[in-house]
Amino acid sequence: MEAIELYHPNVVISLGLNAKADKIEIEKIGVNIKRYPLEDGRWSFPRFLEKRSPLLRITSLSTVDMVRKIQDAGIPAKQSFFAGTYICNALFYGLLGYGKDQSLNTSIGFIHVPLLDSQGPQGMPLERMIDAVKVAIQVCLV
Repeated sequence: MEAIELYHPNVVISLGLNAKADKIEIEKIGVNIKRYPLEDGRWSFPRFLEKRSPLLRITSLSTVDMVRKIQDAGIPAKQSFFAGTYICNALFYGLLGYGKDQSLNTSIGFIHVPLLDSQGPQGMPLERMIDAVKVAIQVCLV
């Protein structure tokens, strides 16, 4: 948040890891729900991230165009409709709310990346992930 206040960017795109993903996932919605893993491997009961806040916050970025352009660059990508209910979602939902609360002229997005190709069979080379993020940024700046 400090960097947003200091630099006043036009676009903020956060990145997170989805170890189950096999392609780049462009997120559309932050959800006002949080869960966390329990010691026994189950997940906690869902709770609100922010009381008295909307259930959904939707990015103003053109996620469809981002996915299409990344795919055109030969990189596997898809639109994902929400960023889960854990850390990535909490960040995305919080940033979307911060942008609205502060009346920022900043578009906010979130991209999930898969594991590195060295970390698993569904992984992706780091260079391809970087290229995908560059394409996503270019779409936002048009």
